[in-house]
Amino acid sequence: DIILDVGARVQSHTVSNFISGVYRFALIKNEKLELGPALGVGYVKIRSGLRGELGVGIGDETASVPFDTEAEVGSITGDIGGYLYWWPGERFLVRSDGRYIAVGLEEADAAITEARASLTWFPWRKVGFGVQYAYTKFRYDRNRAFAGLGGTYQYDGLQLLVNVAF
Repeated sequence: DIILDVGARVQSHTVSNFISGVYRFALIKNEKLELGPALGVGYVKIRSGLRGELGVGIGDETASVPFDTEAEVGSITGDIGGYLYWWPGERFLVRSDGRYIAVGLEEADAAITEARASLTWFPWRKVGFGVQYAYTKFRYDRNRAFAGLGGTYQYDGLQLLVNVAF
């Protein structure tokens, strides 16, 4: 005959920092096309957390407990992928690349997948304008024995480009 009202308000946050160097080797290279594999190494640091308030009520009486938990991990990464530069016309460049980035964490299986494709028009020799579609997905699958945070986030969309060569 007792009714408990239980509720929670939760807010999540994630911050990631990633630096990477990639070596590209052209298997095909001529005036119109450059195509080849890409190998790299980098470092990723991710901080993620949950904050909020848990509440319980019985009749007119309520009690609430705030919580705030956060975890941070960092790791050296290795990545493999490929790239393409194609000049379909005198002033147009189609550029694309994609990479799978393995993140070595002891208590989880983590990876970053990145891809982008762009079209750039060069009205002048060293200045170009274009549009790019970029896709990034981060996956962090913790194992069952680890009580830390896990999950997936993804962002993608169109971007405007300005290319300036020095």
